[in-house]
Amino acid sequence: MFFVRVFNHWIADKIRPGIIVITDGMVRETAHFFEYLVLGSLLFLGFFEPGRPRQTITNSIITGALYAISDEVHQYFVPGRHLRLIDLAVDSTGVVIGIFLFAMISGCLRRPISS
Repeated sequence: MFFVRVFNHWIADKIRPGIIVITDGMVRETAHFFEYLVLGSLLFLGFFEPGRPRQTITNSIITGALYAISDEVHQYFVPGRHLRLIDLAVDSTGVVIGIFLFAMISGCLRRPISS
């Protein structure tokens, strides 16, 4: 949040005021995406079971999606915050990409080479 404010203050005199709102939203959405990407990778590592890639990936995706849903529902009850489906989509996409990045890195998605 600190960096968003510094960034907005720095560019405030360089661009027209309406752009700051758009920039602030884009920075927040990007930050949320990467936060949930990290969450997805950590969930993958937490649920990792050698020899059971489908179960690992499924458990990670379900847990990450449920956390994203609970985060959005929580925001509904906070004054000044809103439940937005686009946020849920961005968060869930971050989780899924984080999971698949770590699945590829760990070799879970490799197919056995047939001879």
